[in-house]
Amino acid sequence: MKFIFSLCFFVFLGGTTFVFSQNNTAIDSLLKLLPQTTDTTKVRVFTELTWLYRIAKPIESLQYGTQGLELASAIKDGLGLSDLNNKIGVVYRNLGDYSKALQHYNAALVAAQQINNEQQMAYAFNNIGGIYTLQESYEFAIENSEKARHIFEKQKDERGISFCLINIGINYRKLKNHEKAIESFEKCLAIRKQWKNAPNEILACYFQLGETYLEQKKYKKAKYYFSEAYRSQVTLGENSFSGIFNSIAIVHLREQHLDSALFFAKKALKTAQNTYSKERVKNAAKTLSQIYLQEKQFDKAYEFLNLQMEYKDSLQSEENSRLLSNYTLSQKQKELDLANKEKRLREKELEEKRLISYFFVLLVVFMLFLVVGLWLLARIRKQRNDLLSGINNELINKNEEIFSQKEEIEKQNTEIEKINLNITSSIIYAKRIQEAMLPNIALINEFIPSHFIWNLPRDIVSGDFYWFAEKEDKIIVIVGDCTGHGVPGAFMSTISDSLLNQIVHNQEIHSPELILENLHNQIRHTLRQDETHSRDGMDICILVFYKANQKGFFTHVEYAGAMNPILYITNNELQEIKATKKPIGGAIEKHNLDYQKHRITISEPTTFYLFSDGLQDQFGGQYNKKFTTKKLRQLFTDICHLPMEEQKQEIEEVYQKWTQNGKYAQIDDILIWGIRVENVV
Repeated sequence: MKFIFSLCFFVFLGGTTFVFSQNNTAIDSLLKLLPQTTDTTKVRVFTELTWLYRIAKPIESLQYGTQGLELASAIKDGLGLSDLNNKIGVVYRNLGDYSKALQHYNAALVAAQQINNEQQMAYAFNNIGGIYTLQESYEFAIENSEKARHIFEKQKDERGISFCLINIGINYRKLKNHEKAIESFEKCLAIRKQWKNAPNEILACYFQLGETYLEQKKYKKAKYYFSEAYRSQVTLGENSFSGIFNSIAIVHLREQHLDSALFFAKKALKTAQNTYSKERVKNAAKTLSQIYLQEKQFDKAYEFLNLQMEYKDSLQSEENSRLLSNYTLSQKQKELDLANKEKRLREKELEEKRLISYFFVLLVVFMLFLVVGLWLLARIRKQRNDLLSGINNELINKNEEIFSQKEEIEKQNTEIEKINLNITSSIIYAKRIQEAMLPNIALINEFIPSHFIWNLPRDIVSGDFYWFAEKEDKIIVIVGDCTGHGVPGAFMSTISDSLLNQIVHNQEIHSPELILENLHNQIRHTLRQDETHSRDGMDICILVFYKANQKGFFTHVEYAGAMNPILYITNNELQEIKATKKPIGGAIEKHNLDYQKHRITISEPTTFYLFSDGLQDQFGGQYNKKFTTKKLRQLFTDICHLPMEEQKQEIEEVYQKWTQNGKYAQIDDILIWGIRVENVV
């Protein structure tokens, strides 16, 4: 999809340059004009030479750019400084030196601000935004592109506005803020539809909208915009549309329309091969491999996987060659800079020698000057020796200072190690306190004989917790996932334990939705969230089992959850009840909802699973992907027939296999509580 990105990504350049064709005739004309013109015009000539040489001869481009900057600075040509810095920034961007590119774009902005040239300011802002995009600093990229857009809107420059909008949309898409990305792309599309003969620009908008909806899994809209992208340039021939065909194929693949996916993927591969685009061939081969894998045609899937890897290796080789070439050019530039410095030094030395020669000629005629000259030379030598001696003493002092600093750093490191040891000891003690606050397993076993609890903190202490209470004809079980992990999470879990005790035991509130509402309000009150605007809180799942008259038997279960669903299995069929989309604690905007209570009638033996999001969010497997809720549901379905302790062992083994025995680090606390109810009325 790089071809579409190249349509979207626009670099602004100053407009006050001569209009020449980028060819040798134009360069020759400029070189002939250079010695004959005024200083201001020379600045414009240097600017145009910098631009014409930017691709074929970047080193010469930088040389002319540097000469132009020196002249523009000398004659205080603010427009020339801004224009040249923008173009030199483009050269460094093409060489991959984003730091120097950003340095020159900022210089262009300063120069434009000094002469109050808003158009040049807009160019500089958008160029700066482009560098931040390449550096994956998307918030800064959006900030600078927005500044450029406001200027273009003031100037009613629709072309500038549209390119800013599509750059802003791309950055929002990178940040997964799809709503704002779509808003920017649609505004850009509305502007570009008013232009005549702008199929490439319109295609870029349609394609970006399709890609955004594809990321949102809104496949119908994605197909619509990809189709519009195709129709916007259909007169150019299908060889231009490999990327679009491949994206349409991906949409059909996601919808499991494998025949349609295969049709478009083959067209994508064919058009990519016709245009000799290695990147597009690689992408089409990847899609075909995934389709054939879904169809269980493993030979073909393997064939296209090999094709993908072949082109991936080829592209990597080309990228390495490009990086090596850029490095070589950079080294040559450094060598040229060094050669120029040496040249200036030799010229200075030759000038000194000429002065000394004149001096000695005068000494021959005037003997008095000879004595004075010798005295001056001796004095110069003494000054040089004194200077060298002073530098040497300074180096000795610096070495002593560095040695002293090293000793101080080592001393500080020792202190830090002691502090870390004390902190770790304190946290381990806090773990014992936290474990003591958790429900007594023997008490749980008395009322729920068939269950397991798998609690795996990421750090020493945990932000996940489980809670249990037996109240008259009810048994209340809770699993909570507090904000954060480690010590902050443990603090939240401790607060939650105390508040639950107060709500259930002191206030005698037993209905799950009312427990949630009271816990939500008391968390916000305890943490003073109306004042501090803290978003700390938790996701939580509550089950209330209602006992029958016969001991150990249950009639039904009530469930309520805050952002945390419940899964249960009856007759090997997995069911899910969604949680209320309102967390416990945190900001209240957009969460003016009531927690919902659900009743589950128990007529057959049923297994319930309460869990935090730690396992499904864990990275691992062959491709370092998330475990996902889908895999968790399948895992519960596969093991539900086993005794509860064996279920726990199976889950632990799956986790170890997924993380490859610790190769992939645990990213969050993990807690799963499985409960089987076999005695039903």
